[in-house]
Amino acid sequence: MGQDHSIHIERCSRDFQREFHPLMLKKNTAVRAVWNRPNSQTKMDVLELNREIHDLINGCWWRSGENYVEFEYLFDAVIDDVEDKIYQMEEAVDAMRERERAQALQAPQRSSGHGGGGSGYQNHQSYHQHQHLHYHEAPFPDRHRAPPAHSTRDPFVGTRMAGGKLHDIYEGPRGGHYYINSLGDKRYI
Repeated sequence: MGQDHSIHIERCSRDFQREFHPLMLKKNTAVRAVWNRPNSQTKMDVLELNREIHDLINGCWWRSGENYVEFEYLFDAVIDDVEDKIYQMEEAVDAMRERERAQALQAPQRSSGHGGGGSGYQNHQSYHQHQHLHYHEAPFPDRHRAPPAHSTRDPFVGTRMAGGKLHDIYEGPRGGHYYINSLGDKRYI
């Protein structure tokens, strides 16, 4: 490509970036909801957000006046920037939760109404185990992206415009790449 991404991002307009960032945050949250509470409503929320993102990207492409290949480079730069911001926000939230958890472990916990005797404080070790029983980690805390909204456990490869829409690309069991269409079917590329 040879040119600086910032020129292309400027062509895509600041309005696009202002709209795209909140949509990606909503999609990230919706995908996590699908993993935590898989039901038809959460899946429909993800599909609707995918449609909104697709419409926004198509509108940006038409406004940019660029050929499609250059626009893919532009979009990759924008999505990397947005995903980095989302990842930084998630890291900040995780760090805050970790600090709260550490403070809770340091503060002695009073026992309430468990019969007579004892010092009135819980054993530190049993409290620590209790916390881990009820704390739910993100499904893939080391990844920059939220897990996919479908049932595949195949590794995420990247995103790609396929069939006029933006799709998450996964590596299949035999090494081929595929995306999941709106009906939930695997489409190999």
